[in-house]
Amino acid sequence: MNKTIDKTGKMVYIGLMKTKIITLLLLMICGAAIVMPACTTVQAKAPKDAPKEVKKAVKDAPRNALIGIGKATGTATSQLTGTIAVARARTAISRQLNTMVRDMISVYRAESSLDPTAALAFEDNITVVLSGSTLTGSVVTCETKDDKGTQWAVVVLPKKNALMEIERAQNQAKARVPAAANVDITVKMDAAFNAAVSAGPQVQ
Repeated sequence: MNKTIDKTGKMVYIGLMKTKIITLLLLMICGAAIVMPACTTVQAKAPKDAPKEVKKAVKDAPRNALIGIGKATGTATSQLTGTIAVARARTAISRQLNTMVRDMISVYRAESSLDPTAALAFEDNITVVLSGSTLTGSVVTCETKDDKGTQWAVVVLPKKNALMEIERAQNQAKARVPAAANVDITVKMDAAFNAAVSAGPQVQ
């Protein structure tokens, strides 16, 4: 009788352990499924009307970078048209950086006592600096012309260089806006950068 009870108890115990292990595995799988989308960077896509060379350049670009696409047409020489397309691609990246700055300052203001007037002046000064930046570290990965004669260019700016540009602009802005001397919006860089990448390449 005791042997039968012991055997039954062991079977119940083993059954409970199996149930716990299965439950734990299911929870781990569900957790991974929830976390993975948050950790995955969205694949950048070029405009539908872009030449295949541009689409390939965008597809092959690093996931951890900002992408700018420039278009130009109607100038006297092909060389000048190409130069304008590259310049516009860089401008597209500058716009992304300015959007990042605006987002970072908004979050920073919500968590600090930074005066709204000072925050606005701070943002304006950073925007001016970024708009005139040569985007050190950026790379022209594609220059091509489509069958309609439009010149296209793709420029890529890695995350580390984007951070350098924003830090440089922020330091200059601090010198002009004393009330923001202790501000460091780059602590919000990761979230703003990921949002910019997820938004996809900007076309100018």
